[in-house]
Amino acid sequence: MATIKDIAKLSNVSTSTVSRVLNNDSSLSVTEETRKKVNEVAEKLQYTLPQRKSVKKQHELKDMKIGLIIYCSEKVEDEDPYFLSIRQGVEQELYHYGLEISKVIRWINYDSYESLNGLDSLIVIGKIDFDFLNPFFVQIQNIVFVDYSPNDEEFDSVIVDFEKATYKALDHLLENGHASIGFIGGTVFLHQFGSKAGSRQMDKRLKGFQKYMESKGLLNEDHLYIGDNFTTQTGYELMKKAISNNCLPTAFIIASDPMAIGAYRALEEAGISIPNEVSIVAFDDITIAQYMTPPLTTIKVYSNEMGKAAVRLLDEKLNGREVSMKLVVPTKLIIRQSTVNKFENNR
Repeated sequence: MATIKDIAKLSNVSTSTVSRVLNNDSSLSVTEETRKKVNEVAEKLQYTLPQRKSVKKQHELKDMKIGLIIYCSEKVEDEDPYFLSIRQGVEQELYHYGLEISKVIRWINYDSYESLNGLDSLIVIGKIDFDFLNPFFVQIQNIVFVDYSPNDEEFDSVIVDFEKATYKALDHLLENGHASIGFIGGTVFLHQFGSKAGSRQMDKRLKGFQKYMESKGLLNEDHLYIGDNFTTQTGYELMKKAISNNCLPTAFIIASDPMAIGAYRALEEAGISIPNEVSIVAFDDITIAQYMTPPLTTIKVYSNEMGKAAVRLLDEKLNGREVSMKLVVPTKLIIRQSTVNKFENNR
């Protein structure tokens, strides 16, 4: 039986290109000649796309085997409640429907595709890429991605518009007189399921920050500090680095509340006052944000609702909805005492 690899070899293209051509991915940028060649080779080898199972009837829903894939370890969940909150939302909403997770798979364990065997539906939390034509992946009836949307024509997804959210944070700072604004963030990785492989992706918060500040003529590349992750330790180290450069901006956008906690510590150790000397806006609105000193101004991300929404999308698909849905969950700016109005402060 012919495989994707066979077609790729004869077509002199990657397996990923073959997969996307055969799935009529309109976003794929290849020549018509390449598309034609791939289709001709597939036809010559008598290759046929695997077919997904048909959806079960309503009375069979409680017998569904639902898998949950999450990119991070339990340790990372403890350090960054964002993904923990999404997972808890999934579990709470499944309970509401009288359902439960049959299997939890963590990318960090590098489970093979065989681990998907027997699952009827799948909820994927985090940026994880799949071989869409792998037989074990194809046999799954319905798949919902949370925090990532690999193909919104094929799969349901629940995401946050982090670019737009970053604009809210910057609007707030500029309205309060800040023109010198720095950014502290982490690196986003797109992980390959079943392997240690992955690729770096630009964080939407950083992208939004650069685009906005450049449009205002205020972007200073020397005020961008990017680490490998979004943890408290990384926030601490990056703020220490910013302080050591002796050219501290009057405000920072920080990509997560846990990073902001670390940044607070670094500023405190240096005797730098929040918000009188440096204002801070972060992301998430985790529980501790309101109890920090001073309480943290942050962009509230409804991560728990993201998990619940994923289950509702799954339920709709199981009940016959055919078209895929991409749900963008809104955010909200929560203003507390970590930001100050420079106009009033300088009077």
